Amino acid sequence: MGSNKLTVRGKKAKIIIKDLNVFYRKKQVLENVNVVVDEKSLTCIVGPSGCGKSTLLMAINRLLDEIPHARMNGEIKIRLNNGEFRNVLDFKSYELPALRRKIGMVFQHPNVLPMSIIGNMAFSLKESLIN
Repeated sequence: MGSNKLTVRGKKAKIIIKDLNVFYRKKQVLENVNVVVDEKSLTCIVGPSGCGKSTLLMAINRLLDEIPHARMNGEIKIRLNNGEFRNVLDFKSYELPALRRKIGMVFQHPNVLPMSIIGNMAFSLKESLIN
């Protein structure tokens, strides 16, 4: 998995999740999750409320680090710009802002900034044009 030649179903993988487990205190909320996300593909995570969709996304971009008593193990590998795979669980704290810029998350409720969803989305676009 260390090269950019990893293909699954004839496509290059962009994200590989292997044996991911997530716990809140002693309660296990994700158990042995295995997922391959193809490069340049649309991937949907669908399920009922409370099944772990948001937890999975928060694990990928390491937002779970911000939740007290949350922990995870396994592998979440992403393909970097140089084509190599790296486990995001090994990222250092100073690398997390760059990771979170590449792996964003749209929350169900507009809780990032106190405005509408469209306002939150437009805010990031305005910021990127300014900087």
